[in-house]
Order: sequence, then C-alpha cells, then structure tokens
Amino acid sequence: MIEATGRSDHESQEGALAVAITRALAWARDVAGAIGRVRTAINGTITSTGWAVAGGSIAALIIGSGLGWREFTILGWALLCALLVAAIWLIGGRLGQVSLEVPNTRVVVGETATAVVATGRRLWRRIGLGSIELPVGSATAALSVAHVARSAQTRQEIAISTDHRGVLTIGPARRVQADPLGLLSRVVELTGTAQLLVRPRIVAIQPRGSGLFRDLDGDPTPNLTPSDIAFHALREYQAGDDRRHIHWRSSAKTGRFMVRQFEETRRSKLMVILDCASSGYASSDEFELAVSAAASIGVRAILDGRSMSFAVSSRRGDSGGKLVTLPTFTPDRLLDALCDVRVGTDNLGLADTAALAAAEASTTSLVLLVTGAARGVEGARAAAVALPAGVAVGVVLCDQGGETAAKTVAGLNILRIGYLEDLPALTARANSVAS
Repeated sequence: MIEATGRSDHESQEGALAVAITRALAWARDVAGAIGRVRTAINGTITSTGWAVAGGSIAALIIGSGLGWREFTILGWALLCALLVAAIWLIGGRLGQVSLEVPNTRVVVGETATAVVATGRRLWRRIGLGSIELPVGSATAALSVAHVARSAQTRQEIAISTDHRGVLTIGPARRVQADPLGLLSRVVELTGTAQLLVRPRIVAIQPRGSGLFRDLDGDPTPNLTPSDIAFHALREYQAGDDRRHIHWRSSAKTGRFMVRQFEETRRSKLMVILDCASSGYASSDEFELAVSAAASIGVRAILDGRSMSFAVSSRRGDSGGKLVTLPTFTPDRLLDALCDVRVGTDNLGLADTAALAAAEASTTSLVLLVTGAARGVEGARAAAVALPAGVAVGVVLCDQGGETAAKTVAGLNILRIGYLEDLPALTARANSVAS
C-alpha cells in the first residue's frame, strides 16, 4: 500500500511538471509573438530619419555624460524631445466612417471607370483628416480631405485608367500620418479592397445561319451507327438492334428483318484556341487584337446557343498535361475570365496547345485557331496537323494594322485581320470555313 501511494505521488508530480512546462512554453510563445508585433509596429512607425535621430540622441547623451560635455547632453535631450513630440503628434486623430465604392466593377478597355471614397465623422469637433492614399493596381492616387464637421460627409471620385485589359485591385484606402519633421509615420488602413475587371473590346458578329457559324445538321462521317440522321444502307437485323429502325417493306420482300444503318453525324460544336505564347505576336497590341477577336467569336457562339469550348495556352508545366479552358456558360463568364489572360514567353506554343486539345476536338465540328502574324501560316498549319483529320480548322491571323484577307492554303481556311472592325465582314464572307 505504501509503495502504491509513493508511485501515485510521483506520477502526480510528473503530471504537474508536464503541465507547468506546457504552460511555460505557451507563455513564451505568446511573449515572443507580442515582442514580434511590437517590433513590427516600431519598424513600421519609425522612419529612417527617426532612427538616425534616436541613434544620435543616445550617442550624444553617452558622450556628454562620459566626457562631461554639457553641449552634447543638451543635444541628446533635445533629440529625444523631438521624438517625444513626434510620438504625441501621432496620438489620436481617429477617423470616422470611411468607405470605398466602385460603381461599375466591369468595364471595357477605354471606358470610363471611377472609384468613390466617402469620408465622415461623428465627433463633436472638426478635425483635419490630412491625406488618404488609394492604391489602384500598381499606381497610387492621393486624396486631400479637408476638415470634416460633425455628421458631415465628403465624397471624392477618382478616375481610373482603363487603357489596358486586366484585373485591377483597388484599395485599401489608407491614411498616412506623419509628424512635420518626418521622424515617425503611421499607416492606417481605412477600407477593404475592390476589384475592377477591364474586359477586352468585342464587336458584333452575324448570328449563325450565315458566315463563319453556318453549320446545320452536322457533316456525315465514315463512322456507322444504328441511330442518327444520315441514312447509309440496309442490313440484316441482329440481336440488340432497335426495332424502331426495321425497314418493313424491305423485310417483306426479302423475308428477313432488315434494319436501317446510318452514318454518324458530327453535331455543331465549336472550339476556339487562343495562342498566348509571346512567339506568336509581334507586339502586345497584336495580342490584344487576338484576345478581342477570340472573345467576339466566343460571345457570338454563346449567344447562338452553340455548344463550344474556349481554350488558352497554359504555362509550361502548370497544366499537368491538360487543356486549360475558360468558362463559356454565359458571355459575362467568358469575358470576365479573359480579363486575366496573359501572353508570356513561358506559355505553350499554338502547336502544343492544339495537341492537348486533340482529345476534345474529336467531338468538335470546327476548331478556330486565333494567333498573331508572327506565328504565320506555317505555324498555324503545324498546329492544325495536331488536330484530328475529320475536324474543320480555321485560322484567325491577327496582323495589327495589316491588310484584311481571306484565303485557303493547303485546305486551311485563313482569315487575316488588321483591325477588330474587320472581323464581322470577313466572317460573313467565310462560308467555306464552316461548311
């Protein structure tokens, strides 16, 4: 009994020690985290000038007390007082309500876009808010906000440049507080962030039934099927055949059940492949022309209710050997996704992208390759070779500022456009592409 009691007391002591060690480690982590936060706050508050003044004050006090030089002692205390005054300068200055609004989060390249910063206070006294910074993409807009009285509100509009397609992150609006000497500064985030989608410019293309999108019941293929539209021949009935396809007149003549046999038809399905490799384009403007042309074709197909897919070149090694496609449920989804498409030197070339698309293209009636003049006809033909033989292939060759032309080279239909406005008329004349 004594032995058991001794063992129990020993285990209790070990358990208490383990709990104490755990609590001590947790406390140490909390202290280390607090010290880290304080260090970050100090580093983010004291400017390089402030550090120089702090170092100078300490050095002056050491020299003054060590050598008995009263001038250095006075200088050291004066510098410390300057830091103290700068710290007092940053105290307070609370802001009231500050909000960020982007009235229109989707615009087309070149359209007007604005962000609105509204500021207000609920305090009894008037106070100067100073300046507010608003990051817009890689740029920063500065707003000067005057004194705001109780319950008053100011609204300032900031014009946003939409010269380039992309996704712009706006905000957070922040206030930068600094003392007159520039010893200390404090950045206070006032709002959240908002996104502005700058979409590619598109043009209206004729609806299907004419031009590039003419594809009625589908083209017959050499593949035979027991059920489709294009009649091929009659053959003797086999177990498992659909009895609805029995041809009764022929069966009566031959005395054996005869069933209809059909040629498999390829239904109307479009695939657009956008070349995103830098090697395909002579300039960034040429790539933007290609994006706009591909977007115009994709939007037209979606509005027509046509089954389609939209593929883009992926970065080498990022796709895992799979084709990268954009959503095509609605025109808005496609245009939103195209805002973030980029051209790059490390993107797969058109031929490599077409090779990835070959598996899906087996059920496609028409594949449109959209690329630049630098890729040329030979580069487009190399990409077309990677696609299944039974698929019609068209090429939209974007040559910024070049002449408009439509031609057929070695069975490959090529549309060359110099301006986006050329696309509707050119696709209307290109009946042979979809036939």
